[in-house]
Amino acid sequence: MPKRSGKSLEDRLAKKDPEFLKFLQKENSKLLNFDFDDDDDDDEEEEEEEVVSGNEEKDEEDLDEENISFEDSDEDMSVEDDGVDKTEQSERKPEIAKGELISKSMVENWVQLLQNDSVDGLKEMVEAFKAALIQTGNAQEVQSKYLIKGSTVFNAVVNACVVELPPMILRILNLPESKDPNRVNLPSTKNKVWKKIKHIIEEYLKSLLQFLSSVASNDLRETIAKHLHQLVVFYCCFPKLSKRAAEKMISLWSTAEETVRIIALGCIIRIVLHVPPKLVEDSLKKMYSEYCKNCKFTSVQNLPLITYMRNSLVEIMSLKPDLAYKCAFVSLKALARKLRGLSYGHREKKDKVKDSRKTGKKRKKEKQENIPAVYNWPYLHSLSLWMSVVCQLKSHSRVQQLIHPAVELVIGTLRVNSSAQYYPLRFSCLRMLIQLTEATDAMTFVPVLPFLTEVLDFSGLQKFGKQNSMKYCNFDTSLRMSKAEVHEKAFLDGLIDQVFELTLHYCSCFCHTVAFPEMVLSTVLHIKKFMKICRIPTYKDRMKLLLQKIEEHSNLMRRKRDEASFDLRDINAVECWERGLKQEKTPLTTFFEAWRKKQLEKKALLYADKEKIEKQPEVKLKEKGPRTATAEERERFPELFNWSDNEESSDGVSNDRESNEDVDMKNEETDDDSCSVSSEDGDSE
Repeated sequence: MPKRSGKSLEDRLAKKDPEFLKFLQKENSKLLNFDFDDDDDDDEEEEEEEVVSGNEEKDEEDLDEENISFEDSDEDMSVEDDGVDKTEQSERKPEIAKGELISKSMVENWVQLLQNDSVDGLKEMVEAFKAALIQTGNAQEVQSKYLIKGSTVFNAVVNACVVELPPMILRILNLPESKDPNRVNLPSTKNKVWKKIKHIIEEYLKSLLQFLSSVASNDLRETIAKHLHQLVVFYCCFPKLSKRAAEKMISLWSTAEETVRIIALGCIIRIVLHVPPKLVEDSLKKMYSEYCKNCKFTSVQNLPLITYMRNSLVEIMSLKPDLAYKCAFVSLKALARKLRGLSYGHREKKDKVKDSRKTGKKRKKEKQENIPAVYNWPYLHSLSLWMSVVCQLKSHSRVQQLIHPAVELVIGTLRVNSSAQYYPLRFSCLRMLIQLTEATDAMTFVPVLPFLTEVLDFSGLQKFGKQNSMKYCNFDTSLRMSKAEVHEKAFLDGLIDQVFELTLHYCSCFCHTVAFPEMVLSTVLHIKKFMKICRIPTYKDRMKLLLQKIEEHSNLMRRKRDEASFDLRDINAVECWERGLKQEKTPLTTFFEAWRKKQLEKKALLYADKEKIEKQPEVKLKEKGPRTATAEERERFPELFNWSDNEESSDGVSNDRESNEDVDMKNEETDDDSCSVSSEDGDSE
C-alpha cells in the first residue's frame, strides 16, 4: 500500500468529520503528524484510527451532556488500549484480600480485653469475626481491616466470639434478671453503654446471620445456632434485623437437622415474645406455609418430623391467642372453600340449570375428579393442626368460637366419600374429633360412634382376606387404599383394630357421664348384629371383648345412678357427681390405658425399624437334616431296621432315611412307608 501522510488524513477528516478535525487540532495536533512505513503499520494505524475516533466521539457526547473533563476520557482511552475491561477489574478486586494478618497471640490479647469488659476488645473481636466471615467466601458487603489465614486462627476467632462475647455484653449492659427464661429485659435507649456499643452489636449480628448461612458443617452450624440463641433478644432492638433473623430461624426450623430445629424453635419463641404483632403474624404465616410444604408426602420416616412441627406451631400460637385466632379463622375459611367446591348446591342459577340437565353418572364423575383437591395430605394435616390449636386454646373466648366450624369441617371431609378405599382418612378425621372431646373433658359432644359402626357393615369383613403383598397396614401413613388392597387380610385386620381402639377411646372419654348407657345403646346393638353375621373367629372374639367391656361399664353406671340421691334435673348436682366419678378409675378406663400402652409400644417399634417388623412374619424355621433312630423307635418299628445288617445297595439306605423322616413328621404315614420298604426288600431278596 502507498504511504499516507498526515495531510492526507487531515483531508479525509475534513471531508468526513470537520468538527472532529477541529477538536484534534485544538487539543492534540501530534496525532495528525505520523507516517506508516509498511503494511503492518498501516493496519495498526487503521485500527488505532477507529478506536480513537470512536472514543473521541463518545467523549464529545459526554462533554456536551455531562461536562466530563477530557483527562477522564484520556484515562478511559488508555484503559481500553491496554485491553482490560473495568468490569473485570471490579471482579478481581474482592479476590485480593487486604488487611493486617491476625495471629493467635492477637486473639489471646483480645480475649483478655473481653474478660476485662473492654469496649475496644469488643470492636477488635467483631472486626476479626468479619475477617472470618470473608474467609468463608459467602460474605456480602462485609469489609474488615484484618485478614485470616489458616484454620487454627479461624477456629480461635470463632471460639472466642462464641464463648466470650455473650457474657461480656450482658455484664457491661447490666440488664436486670427476668424470671421467664424466654423473656429478657431489653436495653433502654437511655443506657449510655448501649448507645456506645449499639452500632458494634448491630454489625456483629448481621455478620452472625451471614456466617450461619455460609456454614456447611452440621456441628459448626449447631454451635453457631446455640450462640445466636443467646443473643437473639438483641435482634429485637433492630426491626430489620429481627425480620431477617425470624426468616432464617424459620428456614432452619423447617429444613435443618433435628438438633438445629429445636434450637431454631427456641430462637423463634424468643423473637415472638419481643417483636411487634405485625412481625409475629408474618412469622406465623411463614411457619404455616413451611409446615404445609413438609406435609406433601407422609411416611413412617417423616411422620415424627411432621408431628414435631405441628406441636411447635401449636406452642408458638398459644403464646399469642389473638393472632392464633386470626390465622386459624383465615385458614379454616380457605379449607371450607375447597370442601364446598365438591358440593353442588351453592352455584348460581345458570349453573343450577346446567346441573339439572346432567345425569347422575356425570355428576358422580365430576365429584370423583374434584376429590383430590380435598383428599390430600396437606389438607388433612392442616385440619389436624387447627384442631390441635383449638384444643390447646379451648379456654380462650375467641378461639372457642372456632370449635363448631372446625367440627363441621372435619365431618364434612369424612363424608365426601364413604367407600372402603378411604377408610384410613375416615379414621384420621375421627381421631381429631376424639381429641377435641378429650381436650374439652366431654363438654363438647360429637357423634363419633355412628361413623365407627358404619365400618362394620363393610362386606369384606364377612370373608377371609387374601394374603398378597401387604403384610401390615399402617393407617397413620395411609390416605387411600387400592381396590385390591381393600380385600387383603392385613387391611381387614387393621379395620377391626381401629374400630376396637377408637370405640374404646371415645367411650373412655364419656365413662363418667350420667347418660353413658343410653349413649352406647345403638353401638351395642350394632356390634351384636355384626357378631351374628360374621364368620371369622378372630373378628368375633375382638368384638365380643369390646361388647363385654362396654356392657360392664353400662351396668356399673346404672347401679351408681340408682344409688345416687340427687335429682337429675339439678345440673350442678349432676356435674359434681360426674367430677367425683371421674377421679375414680373405672374398669373401662384401666383396661383402655393398659391396652393403649401396648399399642404405643408397637407403634414405636414400627417407626424405629419398619423393615424389621415387616420381615417378622416371613421368618421360617430351619429344616432339620436326617437323624439317627432312638431305641424306642427301633423297638416300635422293628421291620424298618432289621434289614440294615444285610449288605445291600445304596438305594436301600436312602429309602431307610426317607421313611425315618416320615416317621418324625406323621405316624400314620410311617406305617405305609414301612410296608412299601419291606415289600421292596422282599423283592430285592
